[in-house]
Amino acid sequence: MHRSLRLLAALVAVAGLGATACSSSSSHTSATTTFPHTGGTLRLAVVDLNTWQPDQIVPTNQAEMIAVDLLDEGLTSIDPTTNRAAPALATTWSSDVSGSGSEMQVGTTWTFQLDPDARFTDGSKVTATDVVKALTAVASQGSSTLAGARLDVVQGYDELVSGKADTLAGLHADGDKVEVTTDQPDAELPLLLASPVYAVTKSGNKPPSTTKPIIEPSRAPLGTGPFKVASQDGNTLKLVRTANSHAQLDEVDLIEFRDASAAVAAVRNGQADWAAVPPDKKSSATGGGIGYTVQAPLGAEQFFGINLASPTFANPFFRQAIIKSIDRNSLVATVLPGLHVSSGVVPPGVPGSVPDACGATCEFDRNAARQLLHRAFPGGRIPIVEIDTDADPSDVQLARTVAVNLGAVRIPTQVKVHSFGEYQRFITSGRQQLFRTGWVGLWPSAGAYLEPLFRSNSLDNSTSFKSAHIDGALTRTAALADADARATQYQAIQRTIISDAVVVPVASYTQVIALNSKVQHYAARLDGTFDVDTVEVSG
Repeated sequence: MHRSLRLLAALVAVAGLGATACSSSSSHTSATTTFPHTGGTLRLAVVDLNTWQPDQIVPTNQAEMIAVDLLDEGLTSIDPTTNRAAPALATTWSSDVSGSGSEMQVGTTWTFQLDPDARFTDGSKVTATDVVKALTAVASQGSSTLAGARLDVVQGYDELVSGKADTLAGLHADGDKVEVTTDQPDAELPLLLASPVYAVTKSGNKPPSTTKPIIEPSRAPLGTGPFKVASQDGNTLKLVRTANSHAQLDEVDLIEFRDASAAVAAVRNGQADWAAVPPDKKSSATGGGIGYTVQAPLGAEQFFGINLASPTFANPFFRQAIIKSIDRNSLVATVLPGLHVSSGVVPPGVPGSVPDACGATCEFDRNAARQLLHRAFPGGRIPIVEIDTDADPSDVQLARTVAVNLGAVRIPTQVKVHSFGEYQRFITSGRQQLFRTGWVGLWPSAGAYLEPLFRSNSLDNSTSFKSAHIDGALTRTAALADADARATQYQAIQRTIISDAVVVPVASYTQVIALNSKVQHYAARLDGTFDVDTVEVSG
């Protein structure tokens, strides 16, 4: 499946570097923080836990992301406070650099120093060869998985995926170091490799289960994370602390429920300590065992794309008129309650996001829309706009509401509803016009959204936006070693793209977590996971 469509599928289902020391190289060095072991069990009420395989999880499936994050580690992790890469299996990493100060640029070779104490759950040492083997296996899947698709930054990716090579040329094991060579300078490689989809595991002697329960203790992979599978009893999967874990907890229970409402009810009645609250139910997440809720940004965004390859949208005044005719505040309030009106494609909270990226381009103004239509079509012959959507009821309602908005300024429309499987193919066919879609970044940076969605040669560029200027800006920005400098440049890039009237921003997501009052020090990440090392359960 094309990777953008896997993200679309995920979005339909959503209802609910520490300090960097640089001298002659761009590097990260940080001692792993050790917390006191206080014990206790954290009970997580989860929904749709379908796989423990890191490369198969869908980034907007919070249960899968959390489960893999507990069971496995990658080379790096994400500090939820700074959104920078932090140590995991690797204690330090560095890249060759050129220049200095905010203009310092990374090169194409990264070296990750493995933690000598890193172990699989059977006690065996995690080696550089294990990491290379695991990442090569992911990359070999190509664009059929999200994880495989994003490793296209590594040298030799095309040869591996096409079958011309058996190994990934840009991955090498050198003693206790993993060397990664990229085709172009990429300062955000340590952020990318922190995603749970790149966690390192090693298969055991038994094949994985193909039917639920997916995570069977006897068939669990050899993980590298702070917890391992101990037992399963009905809908409860018990995880216990591993020998080298830095977590304070003794155990984590993953208790599966039929839906989000049932999971929240489990916290309310004392059966669980944690549950994700659907966006439209957050005001009712109170009472009983729910001591408090945590609200934090989630790196997912929903929008309508405008296919610039369609002759219908060749005139920029027409595209601007379409955007100005849509009352996005009313749209979200009536169709997507609980979500937030968006003004771009990079969600709030993501480094490099812009509070009002769309600015005047997205201002709801029907009179201005009519004036733009007159400039675009002085003869009055306005073409029919096809509004494409999948068959999910909420998405159909969204498309039809947009049609009503366009009709109010005399733009003729036709809502085209596709079955989900058909829409997965149609959205990349080039025949789509005004189409509902979305995106979720695999790493916490605006680059995780702008690169795949708007680089001219990207397979995920469904709007057919092409700009040599933006391509060059993206390349230069990705090479900047300084994270703040990258964020500033990405802000400018997004504003430029949005001003070309290529998308209609719709909504961004917030994760709302209901917690028992016994749970303390909960720190959420943008990908829906949390820092388990800091969590305590009192009493």
